[in-house]
Amino acid sequence: MAGDALALPQLLAGRERSFDVVTLLDVIEHVRDPVGLLRDAAAFVAPGGCCWSTHPTTPA
Repeated sequence: MAGDALALPQLLAGRERSFDVVTLLDVIEHVRDPVGLLRDAAAFVAPGGCCWSTHPTTPA
């Protein structure tokens, strides 16, 4: 499923803890509340599953 990351709770209502993998690919740096987004995404991960997030890196 692809879509609006901020609409995740509404899009997937009733399917909490039902996905083996939730991915957030180059998304987290674009939202105002990255911790809230991770919390929302983690709510949909099944026991033993994982939440995978990537983000760009910049030179130090």
